Amino acid sequence: MSSRSAPPEPISVAEAKRRFSELIERVKKGERIVVSRRGKPVMALSLPERGEASNRAAPAGLASLAGALADWNDLDDVVARHLVL
Repeated sequence: MSSRSAPPEPISVAEAKRRFSELIERVKKGERIVVSRRGKPVMALSLPERGEASNRAAPAGLASLAGALADWNDLDDVVARHLVL
């Protein structure tokens, strides 16, 4: 008998969406979650490889402003006041 456990049963995309916060906590504890669509595995949720997140370049140019502008509640009003058609 093997000491390895069987791979976890895949969960559907709909179930993963409903339980996303719970799945994040399970992944943080080291579990690998397989997500399926129409019964076929399409992705896995797992911890990033060591150093993987830090290897990505920071957003540059206009992309770097997207997060800052997302919290600006009056952006539409300011743009409308200054937009010349």
